[in-house]
Amino acid sequence: MDLIQFQSFSSAWFWFALITVWAVFCQIYIGVSYHQMRLARKRFPERQAVLLNAIALYLERMTWSMSENIGPLTAGISAFVLSFWIVSAFYYDLEVMQAFFFLFVPLGPSLILRWRLAQRLFKHPADFETVFRQIRTIRYWTLLSSFVTILASTFWGIQVIISNYPEL
Repeated sequence: MDLIQFQSFSSAWFWFALITVWAVFCQIYIGVSYHQMRLARKRFPERQAVLLNAIALYLERMTWSMSENIGPLTAGISAFVLSFWIVSAFYYDLEVMQAFFFLFVPLGPSLILRWRLAQRLFKHPADFETVFRQIRTIRYWTLLSSFVTILASTFWGIQVIISNYPEL
């Protein structure tokens, strides 16, 4: 492993990927852009029906592969993989695993919120204003999560770079 160096936090590609993932993740909700929903709410009310139809189609497609609840086997395997990931990343000090942790794990809570919203909207379709308010609430928590994740990964990356910096 010493021949291949994985220095993620000092790579510009990691930071581009981190910013891109969060930028896209903060913009697209249930298959529709938040910007388009905001425009339909403020300036173009005639687009609201089209966006609700697009959301309905997305939810229909999503339910083809969606179950009611996460089974205990899936939850157990997910918990094992996450625990293994955290231990191997931070206890064994594997920088690549740490970088992927900061890149993907914080998306989980927002994915759970989106999944619950999709289930709720599929069971009980709502009007445009209700859907917009629910998506805006999820967007707030996603933006807060993205800020905390980028801030934490920045400080962690600085700490990793400083600790690996060769002494002169």
